[in-house]
Amino acid sequence: MGEGDSKGLGEELKGSAKKAAGQLTGDDRMEREGEAQREKSDKEREAEKAEAQAQEKRDEALRKEGQQRANQ
Repeated sequence: MGEGDSKGLGEELKGSAKKAAGQLTGDDRMEREGEAQREKSDKEREAEKAEAQAQEKRDEALRKEGQQRANQ
């Protein structure tokens, strides 16, 4: 788990706590804020995952290019 993963998880937990507190106290605004925080955390983690996958593909392309040059 990378640093972004633990930060994302922390934000998700804070959002969940805020949402639950809003539900318990009847504070709709707090509940909505908590849900929004959780959704933002999910989207950030999805973006980080997509970027990691893209970097893996770039690295793979560079390795293949190096192999092609070595075979020439």
